[in-house]
Amino acid sequence: MEILNDIRATMPELIIIRNSGEPGFGRAIITGLDAMRGDAVVIMMGDDSDDPHEVVRYWELLNEGWDCVFGNRFIPGGAVIEYPKFKLARNRLANCFLRVLFAMPLNDTTNGFKAYRREVIDACRPLRAAHFDLTAELPLKAITRGFTWTTIPVTYRKRKAGVSKWSLLKMGARYLATSFSIWLQARVRKVRTLNDKGQTQSSFHSQPFTLNPRLPSALPLRLRVKVLMR
Repeated sequence: MEILNDIRATMPELIIIRNSGEPGFGRAIITGLDAMRGDAVVIMMGDDSDDPHEVVRYWELLNEGWDCVFGNRFIPGGAVIEYPKFKLARNRLANCFLRVLFAMPLNDTTNGFKAYRREVIDACRPLRAAHFDLTAELPLKAITRGFTWTTIPVTYRKRKAGVSKWSLLKMGARYLATSFSIWLQARVRKVRTLNDKGQTQSSFHSQPFTLNPRLPSALPLRLRVKVLMR
């Protein structure tokens, strides 16, 4: 806190928010989202695995009109540094599964470094993931609810401080539950839409999710700097 208070003395835009509720990555992020005051938000890790200098590029793409900007470590220009091989294999399998399940081209859904316009966050509520599965809940809801999105290459570096609390069994089950819940919600909405249009059930099965259905509309954004204390 002393370091943050020193920074705030020279950066009045900095707002420090303490999560007074139950612990959990997702709960901490939701606490921050509930307190956001600007037109958009950038979510990133606080363990130095994400580069804060890259936030500027997110802001530029949001101002081009995109609703969401997703950091991607596995496209040209992206990279992972000192990423354990087992975690990398697990990551690739999980993201491949999500890519097939949702019939979408995004191949790094679980990366936490993402940016959203305020209206996207509001449309994705209620947010239910209390842990790291929030990194999947937000983008999957945004995609299946028709918001425009693009990707940006980012570099992930092994954390320089702290100890990871990631548990394969617990988090794996949470990711599965969250993903299937969103998939089911999207399918139910699609069935209702097709029924309203008088289309048949067979046509529903042949139609994938619509990706980037609207062209981005450029609007100036106001950003505020926040540090969330978990």
